[in-house]
Amino acid sequence: MALAVLIPAHSAQAETKLVELRSEISGLFRALDVLNGNDHEAESQFCPDDKAVKAGAPARTSGELYGSTPGKMEMKSEGDLLRYFDCYISMDENVTDARMQTVRGKLMPLITSASNSFGIPKTLLACLIFRESLHFNPNAVSSSGAIGYSQYLRSNMRYMTGVIQPMTKEKYQEHLATSKRTPEQQVKARGNQIKIHVAVDEISQAQSKVRQYQLMVQWEAYWNDLRARKITGAHTPRSLGPGNIRNADIAIGAAAIYLQDILMSFQEELDKDVNLSNGNRTTADVDLVIAAAGAYNMGPGAAVKIIAPLKTKDRKKWIDALVKSNSETARHILSIQRCVESTNSKSGLAWRPPLASHARDCFSPDKKVLSDKKDMLPPELQKRFQENGKQSASSATGPAVKPAAKR
Repeated sequence: MALAVLIPAHSAQAETKLVELRSEISGLFRALDVLNGNDHEAESQFCPDDKAVKAGAPARTSGELYGSTPGKMEMKSEGDLLRYFDCYISMDENVTDARMQTVRGKLMPLITSASNSFGIPKTLLACLIFRESLHFNPNAVSSSGAIGYSQYLRSNMRYMTGVIQPMTKEKYQEHLATSKRTPEQQVKARGNQIKIHVAVDEISQAQSKVRQYQLMVQWEAYWNDLRARKITGAHTPRSLGPGNIRNADIAIGAAAIYLQDILMSFQEELDKDVNLSNGNRTTADVDLVIAAAGAYNMGPGAAVKIIAPLKTKDRKKWIDALVKSNSETARHILSIQRCVESTNSKSGLAWRPPLASHARDCFSPDKKVLSDKKDMLPPELQKRFQENGKQSASSATGPAVKPAAKR
């Protein structure tokens, strides 16, 4: 059967419509397979873990959950990603079909532009925002006061407002030259009029300015792309605050620039080989960006302190250490891994629900809930955090492990 649809080329509306049509057509074929009793392909592709729940299979261990991601993990296609979102969004109470229409027609085009501009895999960025915002709730507010899709705290807003200020290329070149000098060279460049400790401070400040410029350029590229695709006609924002951080275009860009800022921290403090090449980040870097997503949740400073003592470039060990650090970050990372994982993966995680959601058959037409119990952390992780809680309760110094605030 052939379908022809006339849609104006090179428009955000066209791209969104094509995604919707692909998803609808795929759904129709799957429904026909079910009606005809010819559902073998669907059985091999959808909900392997939900079928295991039906069969009473034992729960997976934490090692299987967060250790099974291969180095070059294949991520979900956009069609499968949208089906994943639809399955779990539609289960939320008081959520209408309008939210998925917003995801398809508004958020995914924004996420595509942010992915292109910051070099963040689109699937991973979408899954991060899905998790952070409680399933794309624009009005989500955390207990710590983080707001909207990007879950920015006021401290994040102030920090990023400083980052996205304009800077000329000439000023950037000046900072770049200073950033590459030794303290002795900087003293000489300043005519021997400063002390060594002042030179050290100036070099550090210049390195921060170089990083700021690189992020600012990507921020501008994101907004230029939105205007080129006629998604928005707005000027490039130079300030972030409670009054505009809920706007979808600002929030999606803010999530991407913060994630890229974390990757820069990883490069500077953990591994000089961290890939920051815009447009060249491939699925080989998925574990790296998942570790960054963990840092997004707990704060980059706290994440670096956990990873640095490992003295390794093995990204899986980074993830393992972050997962074991506290229960909130564990749920965050494991949920994003499930969301990202390809339906072709043999791990069986691709259709598992986000942690703390009800287990569910995402292929069933009526989306039947399979269990009244919520999907919790693996038993050994629960035991670990319970033991940590008991230790901290008896300690005068407070909790042994606690998520840090975002920068």
